[in-house]
Amino acid sequence: MTSTPRLALVALAAALAVPASAAAATKTVIAGPLKASKGVIGGSATGDIDGYSLSTVTVHTGDSVRWKFNGFHSVTFPKKGSGAPAFVIPDASAKYSGVNDAAGSPFWFNGQTQLDLNPLGALPQGGKTENGRKLNGSGVPLGKAKPYTLKFKKAGTFTYFCVVHPGMKAKVKVVPKGKRIPSASQDRKTAAKRFAAEVKAAKKQATFTPPAGTVQGGNDKGSVVQLRFFPQSIHVPVGGSLTLQVKSLPEIHTFAFGPAAYLQNLASAFVTPAPSPTGPPTLVFNGQVAFPSDPPPTLPPYDGTAHGNGFFSTGILDGDPNSPQPSSAKVTFTKAGTYSFICLIHPFMHGQVVVG
Repeated sequence: MTSTPRLALVALAAALAVPASAAAATKTVIAGPLKASKGVIGGSATGDIDGYSLSTVTVHTGDSVRWKFNGFHSVTFPKKGSGAPAFVIPDASAKYSGVNDAAGSPFWFNGQTQLDLNPLGALPQGGKTENGRKLNGSGVPLGKAKPYTLKFKKAGTFTYFCVVHPGMKAKVKVVPKGKRIPSASQDRKTAAKRFAAEVKAAKKQATFTPPAGTVQGGNDKGSVVQLRFFPQSIHVPVGGSLTLQVKSLPEIHTFAFGPAAYLQNLASAFVTPAPSPTGPPTLVFNGQVAFPSDPPPTLPPYDGTAHGNGFFSTGILDGDPNSPQPSSAKVTFTKAGTYSFICLIHPFMHGQVVVG
């Protein structure tokens, strides 16, 4: 045998000896439920997941992670040692103005500080490599959600967040090449086991009954949330009152009454872009969604005629103790009738109050 074939065989043997981990790989994580149809999970028509399919995904240095989005979520890596940026921020340079009700009267919140979506969380940030030295983020899916990919060249553990849902976070663990890590198949099994537990929890949470005289938006525990009202229909006598409440940490809701088309139009424009001369548009939170329809803290009695067309809203309610929003509102109903309401953040959430 000549030396040339012998050298070729040596080179081939060396190539075959290189461990598979030496080649850069990409692992996939799902933001939201592992399997979903229009954002809900099997067995519970209103169940959803505010979490990632893997609480920790482990990769080698030089590998990448790709996130796919099932729902309205983000992937945001803050600078090492920092927390997630706030999703909504006050804009000291702008006030709400010219927002009138159906009767032509200005809403009370005209003159209040404008609320914007924070571009650090709402818009894509950073580059294609994560090393902990700067903010990287997918932004939120304002249109069709596209996968988001980052490469990890530095060993360490990197925590990331969804800026939309407080408490939704996970980790990427990066280890040196050659160190054993879970395979993609093992990751899929881990994610499937987690999802099965989430589906089971969603079914149980869907049977919730709140205290008498109360309607609750959502019923959430951990990463499993319920995007519905409990109960969806309730009866009160004329002059009776209801407590409308939200106890969720990750989700916010509103209770909004009025004509169906009017409410749907508000819900579809809960964020509106305002042109900016120096960069991307400012994403303004609709005041009619964010604020109650009437000055807080006490809402007036409701008879179906408010604001010229029956519009009446609690504004945003949530259960986050660090949030400035209240967690509940009390409403008295003074006229017989059936009054439908929706959540302006999640307009597929419907309910009704039957008075009389």
